[in-house]
Amino acid sequence: MVYHGPARAMGRRRAALLLALSRVPLVLLLGIVGCAPKVAPAFAQAMADGRAAARRGDEGAAIAAYERAAQAAPSPHDAALAQREHAQILARRGDVAGARRRLQALASQGAPEQRAAALRDLAAVELAAGEREAGLAALDTLVRRYPDSPPARRALLRSLEERSPENAALYLEGVAPALATTSLGATAYYQRARLAEARGELALARDGYLYVADRWPYPAGTLFEDALTRASVLEERLGRPARAIAHLERLLAVREEASLLGSYERSRYAPARFRTGVLYRDALGDKARAAQCFRLVYTTFPDSTLRDDALWAEALLSFDAGRSRDGCVLAARLLRDHPRSKYAACARWRCAELGPAGDARCPEGAPR
Repeated sequence: MVYHGPARAMGRRRAALLLALSRVPLVLLLGIVGCAPKVAPAFAQAMADGRAAARRGDEGAAIAAYERAAQAAPSPHDAALAQREHAQILARRGDVAGARRRLQALASQGAPEQRAAALRDLAAVELAAGEREAGLAALDTLVRRYPDSPPARRALLRSLEERSPENAALYLEGVAPALATTSLGATAYYQRARLAEARGELALARDGYLYVADRWPYPAGTLFEDALTRASVLEERLGRPARAIAHLERLLAVREEASLLGSYERSRYAPARFRTGVLYRDALGDKARAAQCFRLVYTTFPDSTLRDDALWAEALLSFDAGRSRDGCVLAARLLRDHPRSKYAACARWRCAELGPAGDARCPEGAPR
């Protein structure tokens, strides 16, 4: 058999493609080409001119450029973008009424995402002008009418920031149920739990966080890890360390499942595993389980900044149990893998065979 190499194979594939295309009707080919994005040089230039003028403080030139951009816009979305930026310049000039009229008009027309963006900008203009109630009304309209739009989450958080804690809690009591089936549901209920925690209602807050984890679980629930982490912290404060560990193990269980599929690493996992070790060690007195947890931090999270902390925590458990040899083996690994660790001097202080610490000192407050 003669081997023709990749060049011959590529030539055959190219010929087959050309033959297939030759059988496609010309009208269909033109339609495919017509699907390519349309370039609107006049719009792009006008927008660039407007933004440049705005940066240098030339508001008149910016307004003129945005007017040109709106006229040259290739789509309603682009036209709305130019008009929103135009409104922001009007507000900067002190023409809040003019900016308000323009943004209110945009908020009543066009696609939902365009209306939501206009309401976001309208709220910002009103709040900057000291019109708090009008600003909150615009944010509320955005949240209720367009909860699945890109600006909605930030609008809800801004609305809560602008209110007193008591008023924010009352607002969430009214709006959260209406948002439960939308993209804002998890955020609304998480914020309810956060406010309860701030009031010192720890059991209520814990239940709220667990509701978020149950209703919006991994992987779609973006607040799943945060909710379980906060619930765990509150369980510890409520004197229930075993339940605190259970919530962390629930969080870590989905990490193990995701890792089998090559998932990216989320930031909560390594701290959760380290904290299970701390809880076993300090709250439950189970030093053997604590050592296992600390070792898992080191062995299963290769990129975590907690690896040296975990190694040293496990080494200290060995020292405390009278197993100095095992502790020094771990200390040696710490020096080998993390020579710049803050515990390097501590390791040499405990294990003379690892060499002198020199001028380095074990940090004040570091466990020894």
